[in-house]
Amino acid sequence: MIYEDALWYKRGDLVEFKLNLAGGTKQCRGLVINTAVLFGRGARQIWILDIDDASPEQQSYWTNRKHIVHEEDI
Repeated sequence: MIYEDALWYKRGDLVEFKLNLAGGTKQCRGLVINTAVLFGRGARQIWILDIDDASPEQQSYWTNRKHIVHEEDI
């Protein structure tokens, strides 16, 4: 079980993170919605709101979706 108070970002926080896509790394903004574990490390489930310099296809596919990001990558 993950102790939520030990994590850096709380539910409802707006955060910026990097998303590695085929066209390169994109700067994104999103809303923390849940706690997760990714490859044995603490992570956050984030609702993606916006992506900088994304193609229309990337924007339509990735925005308004959930994605899991390690806490260190936020």
